[in-house]
Amino acid sequence: MNRQWLDTAVTQGALRPFDRHFALLMGELGNGDPGLMLAAALLTKATGEGHVCLPLAAIAGQRPFPETSVDQTAPPLPRWRQILAASPVVGVPGAFTPLILDASNRLYLGRYWHYENDLAEALLARAGEKVESRLVPADLDRFFPPSSEIDWQKAAVALGLSRRFCVISGGPGTGKTWTAAVILALATHLATKRMVMAAPTGKAAARLAEAIRAAKASLPLDEAERAAIPDQATTIHRLLGARPGEGFRHGPENPLHLDLLLVDEASMVDLPLMARLLSALPGQAQLILLGDRDQLASVEAGYVLGDICGPFDPPPLSETMRQKLGQLCGQPIPHPSPPPEGEGMLPPESREQPPSAGPATAPSPPGRGLGRGDAPTAPLTDSVILLRKSRRFEGAGAIGRFAAAVRNGDSAGALDLLQGDQPDLRWLTDGPKRLAVRAIDRYQSYLSAATPQEALAEMERFRVLCALREGHFGVGNMNALIEQGLAGRGLIDPATPFYRGRPILVTRNDPGLGLFNGDLGLIWPDPQGRPRVWFAGGDLDGLRSIPPSRLPEHETVFAMTVHKSQGSEFDAILLVLPEEDSPVLSRELLYTAVTRARHRVSLRIGGDLLRLVVERRVRRDSALRERLWSGDQEPGRSQITPFS
Repeated sequence: MNRQWLDTAVTQGALRPFDRHFALLMGELGNGDPGLMLAAALLTKATGEGHVCLPLAAIAGQRPFPETSVDQTAPPLPRWRQILAASPVVGVPGAFTPLILDASNRLYLGRYWHYENDLAEALLARAGEKVESRLVPADLDRFFPPSSEIDWQKAAVALGLSRRFCVISGGPGTGKTWTAAVILALATHLATKRMVMAAPTGKAAARLAEAIRAAKASLPLDEAERAAIPDQATTIHRLLGARPGEGFRHGPENPLHLDLLLVDEASMVDLPLMARLLSALPGQAQLILLGDRDQLASVEAGYVLGDICGPFDPPPLSETMRQKLGQLCGQPIPHPSPPPEGEGMLPPESREQPPSAGPATAPSPPGRGLGRGDAPTAPLTDSVILLRKSRRFEGAGAIGRFAAAVRNGDSAGALDLLQGDQPDLRWLTDGPKRLAVRAIDRYQSYLSAATPQEALAEMERFRVLCALREGHFGVGNMNALIEQGLAGRGLIDPATPFYRGRPILVTRNDPGLGLFNGDLGLIWPDPQGRPRVWFAGGDLDGLRSIPPSRLPEHETVFAMTVHKSQGSEFDAILLVLPEEDSPVLSRELLYTAVTRARHRVSLRIGGDLLRLVVERRVRRDSALRERLWSGDQEPGRSQITPFS
């Protein structure tokens, strides 16, 4: 078995050592053909980059490592498929083999094919189910004042209470959690009993609970009604009963005991976790996902929320649903106007035809031919609704306009805003040391707090966000520079690892402690002067603490990656992007970072790099969007290709 090319690919950085080991294992278990080993190595590399599958047609007949000296060419597609089909480690969709090859020439790790298939089937089953409710217009009018224009929050509440499955998507400040609070209030009124709220991380769960508590306090409810609305949230891992090394307690054989599940920050949920969550839901339960479809995809494999929200902008509603929502809301729900040529759909990268597919059937324009009368509808029609009006960024604020320009791929508009003299949007070109000084000036305030509660609250007002972990402008270097600077001013004493004021980020789940990857804490002494690690969400003044010795894997977090910042908000951020391009830089990353700030963004980036980043979209290979929106019910075979 020739493995020299694998060694060279690892040495030159084209593959990881894990990719090499997996390729060799498949070669030993399979027929030893280099085509099989190449496919296995490229597949694990792709899943490590967030893809769910490997589209063979995009690589067949080409050199997959053109920037290296690896002289290895992928077989032509028919031959490659023949090689894989002849191997005992490769099966057809539905098989329980290490690898699965579908009819559209997508190669999967076996478990990922099953995750994707199980999730698609669960969502399609729920999307076709309506909920018979006694909701009447007066119920909605109680919470929404009369308006001369369509109130999409009101429509979202009505849709969410009428479907077994619903997604409410919207950018920052569009009122997703307030809308969710109204849904919970009306669900209580309609006798829904067991309602649960969850989020991907402890921080996101704490923010969800805090937002729901604030929202329900402002709702026109009596005290009994207000008390019936849940105001505690949990992580998805905790909800499912995560057990170290043993999977989850809840699943198809032991479903969750609930009637309605509301999940916030759904863009952070990866494919395996979402599949497990759906598998644990009882058949009668309603599922409502909240999230921003334009944010970064999850760190792990998949682009689940984006795939669920689909390729249409706005998401389609059937004529029947328009009439129903119009009756409940007291206003007609407008049909979207046909978009100008090339607009209205999500960007072409998200819907281009796979090279292996046959002739494409062009999709109808959004709102036209989808859900008109008895015309055929996409399976998830009537399951997704978009909140459009942002109250956080309304008016002349530059942050909102900059975020919109980034989201829409308008690099010229984004650059114009950066070049303007805007009080809430500042363009920096500083080096790492000067950036660290700016951060140190902002971090001084939390270190003078009297209590851990005050310190945590002040710490959450500002954060340094980085695109990369390594390099001069990466998390590692920025954290070191900030820590050194604070120590130099006598504000911290990092002689011991658990010094007063050290902010930490949990990086590994510990269900026993109720701590999960992404949770933010702060080391601060207790009243007896002993160091403790404090987290939001406990019973003591809204905090809980543990001894530092019990901390799971963690890291210092004066600076954090944009990915890790999802689910958090800060008054101000300092966003640090590198001088040179990197594959992780994208429109979604920049949009996600900027929208973490409530009031002020300082952005370190070069003008040329800004243009490149704004015009680059994340694309993750999977068949989930195709399954959910094309109407294709046969796993592995596409009927309508523009949705892939």
